[in-house]
Amino acid sequence: MLTGLPIFKPSFLLLTCISTVCKTMCGVAAGCTKSSITAHFALEGNIADVSAKENAQETAVTLLGICGGLFFAQWIASPTAAWPVFLFLTALHVYANYKGVVALQLFSLNTQRASLLIHHFLKHDVRSRSSNASSHSPPPFLLLTPSQVKTREKVYQPLWSWLLAQQPLMGCRVSDLSLPSSSHLSYLLFRVYTREKYLLSFSPSSGRLLVVFRAGASPQDELKAFFQAQAMRFLYPELTPRRAREEAGKERGREAAEWPSPMLMKAVLKSYEMTVHRFPSFWEALVDGGRKEGKEGGGKERWELKRVNLGTGGWRLMSGEEKELKKKR
Repeated sequence: MLTGLPIFKPSFLLLTCISTVCKTMCGVAAGCTKSSITAHFALEGNIADVSAKENAQETAVTLLGICGGLFFAQWIASPTAAWPVFLFLTALHVYANYKGVVALQLFSLNTQRASLLIHHFLKHDVRSRSSNASSHSPPPFLLLTPSQVKTREKVYQPLWSWLLAQQPLMGCRVSDLSLPSSSHLSYLLFRVYTREKYLLSFSPSSGRLLVVFRAGASPQDELKAFFQAQAMRFLYPELTPRRAREEAGKERGREAAEWPSPMLMKAVLKSYEMTVHRFPSFWEALVDGGRKEGKEGGGKERWELKRVNLGTGGWRLMSGEEKELKKKR
């Protein structure tokens, strides 16, 4: 559309290249999400059948679009009349895609859905434990179902969380922790996270939470590390990445070789203590589909736990590296 205007004719090649790059980026993003959406509709595990039918429908819709485009091309004679139609159809296309995305009810856990589940669980768990403090009966657990989470999801929230560094960086390298000496890493590995397949700390440069996984970490371990990160946000809502970066940059922190700082170390230990006591109940309720007053609350709407999409990287701390660290202790 822009290349047809007289003022943009000198930049025809540049605009064509930019439009091709944008179209390619859109295709890559669509290809990444298409498999998850196809798996969402394949309730009986028949992904191949669903994919074949989806391709046939896409071909039919494309043919209808070509016929419609030919009709509009004959009907519209001037570029002045083409602009309102172009803008209207583009807005309609974006709106239809938005409504289609928000209508999806996915059963896999990503950062936003897991964050909603964990925060709701922690709030309900604290309230139920305070109300049942005098009784000996175990508190009832309540998890949000996929249909309830769908109503609370925001399309823009993952991008917003990424820009503000609100979520932890999962599966990073040990060197990203920037600890002043190997003794600090040994303390986290062999004193705090002895029985865990992960360790969690802060980045001194950005203040963001970093998670390093040991070799053999399972999706349950990934979710447990993410649970601790959300527990820290629940316990210390004022501890933003900026506040953590300022705390890590103090002289008593890095120059005195006391990194992590006392405040940040306290946040790590308190959140880990909450994780040790609360995560087993959370995981049990997640596997059972959620329970309300002792009854099944999830029904057929159960979360898919074989894999979690928390943006975990592929870096792992191997057993040989741990042995070297033990020798240096």
